[in-house]
Amino acid sequence: MHLTEGLLTQVLPDLIEGRLDFAIAVADAADLPYEIVFEPLGPAEAILAAREGHPLAAATTWAELKDAKWVMNLSPGSLGGALLAWLGEQGLPPPRHMIRCASTMLMLELMQRTDCIGIGPERLFKDRLVGHGIQCLKVAPLPPPMDFGILRLRGVPLSAAAKPMATLFARYLST
Repeated sequence: MHLTEGLLTQVLPDLIEGRLDFAIAVADAADLPYEIVFEPLGPAEAILAAREGHPLAAATTWAELKDAKWVMNLSPGSLGGALLAWLGEQGLPPPRHMIRCASTMLMLELMQRTDCIGIGPERLFKDRLVGHGIQCLKVAPLPPPMDFGILRLRGVPLSAAAKPMATLFARYLST
């Protein structure tokens, strides 16, 4: 068994080239290549978060965040990319100070140890272990949720080891 952490831009080639049996990710099924099957597990509600005690922790409006420092994943299909598109649709300016980060764990570290604000799945940020040291901001409105689910290669059955693992993940994440 081999487990890896990566963004959609990394797991798609790994799935297509047979290095992964399946992946769990936030994705828009319409943007995925034909070779990939997407089995939605539910919505990934987006939420803003920052370190505990952040100076903008009490912010409730986008105007209050106009000078904030941000850390975001802007890979295709990411919540960060969706946020930028949504801000444009709402007529709101994009963040002026932004660090682009292609690692969820590095993004979380920067959010925990600096004054950077990030966007991510509410379920992840509210997890007591993963979200330790960060707090969710109550800024509204927020972009609509994106789907998260299991991605696998079309026409290729999951291996004997991967099938029960995917079933367990699906069962856990669907609750």
